[in-house]
Amino acid sequence: MRVPARDRAGVNQHMSNDIQSTVALMNWEEFADRLAACSRPSKRASSEEKAFREYFGDPEFERLRALAKRALQSRKRTAPETTVIVLPGIMGSSLAAVRNGVKDTLIWINALALAAGRMEWLKLTPDGRREALAGLQIQPRCIDKRVYARLILSLSAHWDVQPFAYDWRKDLDLAADALAATIREKFASRPVHLVAHSMGGLVARNLIRRHKALWDSLAIDGRGGRLIMLGTPNWGSFDMVQVFTGEQELVKLLSLVDLKHDREELTSIISTFAGAYQMLPWGPGFEFLYRREAWGDRAVSEMHLKRACAFHEALADPATISVERMRYIAGTGHKTLYGIETWEPGRFRLAFTLDGDGRVPHRLGLPPGVPAYFCGEAHGDLPRNEKVIRAVHELLDSGHSSLLAANADLVRAAPDSRRLRLESSTQGFPSLLVNAEAGAADRRQIEETLAAAASGAVLQSSRKRAYSSVRRPNRLTIELRLGDISQTKAPAIAVGHYAGVRPVNAIGAIDSLLGGWIERAAREGIIGGELGRLHFIPTRKGQLQANAVIVAGLGQEGRLGTAELRLVMYNLAAAASALKLNSFATVLIGAGEGNLSEAEALRALIEGAGQALARSQEAPSLRRIVVVEINVQRHMRLAKLLRTFSGEDWPSSLKLAVKVSRDQAAPKKVGNRAAGERIKVARFGVRLTVEKEGGVYRYTALTRRALAPMREVEVEPAYVEAIAERLTKNLGAGGDEERYGRLLAAYLLPEELHSMLGVGPVTLVVDRSTAALPWEMALPERPGGALFLGLEPGLTRQFRADLGPAPALASPLRTGLRVLVIADPAPGQLHLEGALEEGRSVVRLLERLRRALNLDLEVVSRLGPHECDPVEILALLVEQDFDVIHFAGHGIADEQQPQKGGWVFGTTGNGLMVISSREIFQARRAPRLVFANACFSSAIPAREAGLAAGRRLAGMAEAFFACGVGNYIGAAWPVDDAAAVEFAREFYARAIAGCSAEQVDKWPLGEKTGTAEPAPLYQALAHARRKLHRQGLGWGGYQHYGDATALLVRRQ
Repeated sequence: MRVPARDRAGVNQHMSNDIQSTVALMNWEEFADRLAACSRPSKRASSEEKAFREYFGDPEFERLRALAKRALQSRKRTAPETTVIVLPGIMGSSLAAVRNGVKDTLIWINALALAAGRMEWLKLTPDGRREALAGLQIQPRCIDKRVYARLILSLSAHWDVQPFAYDWRKDLDLAADALAATIREKFASRPVHLVAHSMGGLVARNLIRRHKALWDSLAIDGRGGRLIMLGTPNWGSFDMVQVFTGEQELVKLLSLVDLKHDREELTSIISTFAGAYQMLPWGPGFEFLYRREAWGDRAVSEMHLKRACAFHEALADPATISVERMRYIAGTGHKTLYGIETWEPGRFRLAFTLDGDGRVPHRLGLPPGVPAYFCGEAHGDLPRNEKVIRAVHELLDSGHSSLLAANADLVRAAPDSRRLRLESSTQGFPSLLVNAEAGAADRRQIEETLAAAASGAVLQSSRKRAYSSVRRPNRLTIELRLGDISQTKAPAIAVGHYAGVRPVNAIGAIDSLLGGWIERAAREGIIGGELGRLHFIPTRKGQLQANAVIVAGLGQEGRLGTAELRLVMYNLAAAASALKLNSFATVLIGAGEGNLSEAEALRALIEGAGQALARSQEAPSLRRIVVVEINVQRHMRLAKLLRTFSGEDWPSSLKLAVKVSRDQAAPKKVGNRAAGERIKVARFGVRLTVEKEGGVYRYTALTRRALAPMREVEVEPAYVEAIAERLTKNLGAGGDEERYGRLLAAYLLPEELHSMLGVGPVTLVVDRSTAALPWEMALPERPGGALFLGLEPGLTRQFRADLGPAPALASPLRTGLRVLVIADPAPGQLHLEGALEEGRSVVRLLERLRRALNLDLEVVSRLGPHECDPVEILALLVEQDFDVIHFAGHGIADEQQPQKGGWVFGTTGNGLMVISSREIFQARRAPRLVFANACFSSAIPAREAGLAAGRRLAGMAEAFFACGVGNYIGAAWPVDDAAAVEFAREFYARAIAGCSAEQVDKWPLGEKTGTAEPAPLYQALAHARRKLHRQGLGWGGYQHYGDATALLVRRQ
């Protein structure tokens, strides 16, 4: 909500006589001299000192004054011979306005100016080169003293430091050229080093590209010519995507400060900044971000997108990277965006990693071959970190540093709580800004918050409040107990849950005692497995001896490292303290076979919990964590590890105690748990996650007991396309089918995975790129012989959980079944006789099953154009709940906008009449299964095959999943009419009765024949595929997305 104009008057009245703006715009040499000249605190402190104290706060002022004095004394002894130019990151340069010749007005960062709507003054013309407002000139003046004063004053004791401010709004070619002109004009005969933070590193590399001779000349007698990058996004940052969609932290905060513009208007202003586009992610898989249609109605500029694309292509020149002269310092251990996919234009799905500094993931930052150093600091705090500053001095001096780790795995970093701190710091923003009596401390709070959000830093004032009070170390007891977690008495028990994975082992045992609620909740999107997300489940009397279960998300299987586990334990401990729990019990999360070692998992547990207690704003209630282990031998190993850990030096904020329970009898009721697990084992099978980046496929295999390490296979994409095309065009071709199926498995699947794919159903976790392949037709060599994955034991696909929206509420499993059959709905030239026959055959089979098994099975059929009025179909879907919808007819799919795909019901004057997936399921409950034998020939040539066919079906399935459908079956390429009928009949016979369609046909009509023994979907599909395979018909096109072990009806 915008603040009325009358309330903005107080802001405008205080734009003059602005002491803090004077400090912000003061040149660095004058700033350092005046700061060093300030006396010790006294009642007669000068007005200048008071201004510094108001601007920085007392603790930071004292620190900076000491640095300034030390630098002054050092320079008096020896004048530095080498110049160090410091380049700030995006939004790290102050911007001032000169309007019609009037003196400077600080705009960025000036809370009062921003509150008065002056962000609009920063808007650029469409070409991104001039101010949009006539008579206005915006100039870069000084780099932000709040962020860079420590770095500049510290380095000034040894070097001639020259801060370089630039206009981060504009094309980075302009900044690089301005930097080159400055060096030529002022430092032509001196050795020069560059220290660049964030975007500043892109400016420096662009200087190398555009002024190569100048770069080569900076090293004079080996005394200059180095470039030290601090968190530079050499290939962009995913945060910039959120800036353009208005979802980034800074944009949200600006909308609270700006009393004139809302978030959408602010995003439109920022979208005129050409330089911001040059910070978008660049590399394989991100090309779509540079196409205007990917952004929908967002206010992004096609001109700037094209220019940014050209910028990245030019900067990819290997000559812009020098292994000998460059060094890189990276933050690590902070939750950082690292992956993105389009859900629909202007809406993106994001993935996270802890391999980053909160703003730049390592994969987009680290230049290949350049020596890198790591610390557990956030992106915007790298220039303020004392150890980083000392390391920069070492690197400038010798090219090496002993202060920072050369391996990210050796760095311990506290999880970044910046989001919580910034949100708490925004409370009262509007009231502070409209209050004419708002003081310097209030303004400093606002500007510090904005600076922190702009740079990616942890808010200084919050850090000060969190650590200023001295309190005794937090005592934490880790108790190791021999027992069964499901039988443990505790205020709460915590278990880990991988995204999209069926509960097994510890969480499986607890789920069994909760009546399968966790599994149902995960399937219906109530519980997710996103890394660090917690779900609290109260227990009823008699279910467990614990009062509650906490399900902790572990992210994608195969990606749980020590940093990720520290984050999970941090959240668990913080949540327990917030709930005033003094203890909770847990298994040793992450230490299963093929995952973290026991020592790594136990250490991460202690570190994460200790960090949570240290960061607590009040005395934490959590005092004990009980680690429960059911295996006696493992209990002994963990006990030895705990005793070793108890003697180590832990942070001063943590006082660690250990306790080992040795006298407990053998765990009770373990047999019941084991029996429960045996049920899960039969249903779990193998879960294989496939990811693709360029020409590299990555595989992670998860079984009930083991997580196989990630394997990589590098391939030539053209060969993959050719294999897929031959498999999908040689349908039912006998030897050729086997030949190319073996080739697909041998070329793409790591050999060590072949033997794992023969026991239980195979669940393949894919994204859009990997879903395109006909995995069902892969023919790996296994101990029992070579078998197509789709035929034995059966293959089901799932979309990666971190890229999909939570599903809507699905129909519950019942003993009865309600089925809607829609066949051949389009008239005229779109009529499909085969589809009509398929619909009739399915209806006849279902009616026979209903009578023979005495099932509560209701079939609603709409066969042929005369029964398929699209409006009536929509009304039917809205008014009634269906468990299954079977469609046979034409369909269309749009790879770029999956939600627009759907079923064709005829033609209009404007083209096809399509009911999209969105329109189909404006229903009270989504069906548990959609079976769509949809021919795509109306929009795409019927004989198109290969990867394009697979992508079409994946897009359609994805659209239906977004509407809450639990399972989707479809054909990726055209199927023979006879094959379509046979497949549908066999599938429904197996899924409902547990026998073949031929057996059902032989049952006498009019009398009850037996009871339903429905097969899980993966078995029903495997039987149907095998039937077509035996008859020499095309079977490989049928793909199933969803839950392999789901049932259509409850067993009688």
